[in-house]
Amino acid sequence: MLKIKIPITLSDWGQGELLAWAAESGLSAEAVPVDSLPGSLADCNVLVADADVPVGRALISAMPQIRAVLCPCIGVDNVDRAALAEAGALLANIPDYCVVAVAEFTIGLLYALTRRIPLAAARLAAGAWAQQEGLAGTELFGKTLGVVAYGNIGADVARQAKGLGMKVLVHRRHMDEAAIRASGYAPAPLDDLLAQSDFVTVHAPLTEETRGLIGAERIARMKDGAYLVNVGRGGVVDEAALLGALRGGKLAGAALDVMAQEPLPPGDPLLGMVGEKLILTPHIAWNTEEAGAKLLGCLKRQLLALAKGEPPEHLMPWPQT
Repeated sequence: MLKIKIPITLSDWGQGELLAWAAESGLSAEAVPVDSLPGSLADCNVLVADADVPVGRALISAMPQIRAVLCPCIGVDNVDRAALAEAGALLANIPDYCVVAVAEFTIGLLYALTRRIPLAAARLAAGAWAQQEGLAGTELFGKTLGVVAYGNIGADVARQAKGLGMKVLVHRRHMDEAAIRASGYAPAPLDDLLAQSDFVTVHAPLTEETRGLIGAERIARMKDGAYLVNVGRGGVVDEAALLGALRGGKLAGAALDVMAQEPLPPGDPLLGMVGEKLILTPHIAWNTEEAGAKLLGCLKRQLLALAKGEPPEHLMPWPQT
């Protein structure tokens, strides 16, 4: 029988429900505290590792019977894929469970920034009824949105933005320009997209190629008074450069649902900037009831397949050497 281990982290994506289902299905699944790793994994066949769990070479070495690592998320930058391949173990993620959720959240952040919704709510809660002072907003209609990383989520953001009357520019490393134009969007090199967009949303995974992708030089290429939203991975945007652009007035505002370090430590410079120009949320863009149901449904199917000796859905290829 498979020995399934599920490290419990701050991100509650439904571990308890998965454990109850596993027991009902005759599978051996156990929740283990993160601080017990790697000692609690000696008999582990399948590790269900959220993005909060770093699955490095040492952890993989502590699982001599490992057959697969399942990531209940889209990104797998927390996994040492080369070490996992050397161990002969499989890797699978769930790339499509939260497409609508994250896309809707992205549009929501654009509205929150441009209509100053958090600032207005905070003032009202503090007893101020100020309808005019500092609360004049900016309309999305007719503006240009630049979508960085045109994958499943980026494509849905583009679709929703187009429905709001925005002009949409999109960028991805390998672009099918004809298909993008047929969808009603304009393909653009990254630097051109940044220079032409009133709003930029970032959806890139964290890889060696994307780490620091939106840094000081690229932020300098953005329009004066533009807005930046990152719902991809924290390390893609240089946070120090972003703060400098907000303080200096280069950017009108920014919203981050992801940060380079999660959770943010007390005293982090980002926390000191939250207010009129910066919105921070604790990596919740994915978190809807519908997305949670899709995630658990896929995880259950993946585990049942592994129990039968079959490959799981969304199996990722071993990295090329």
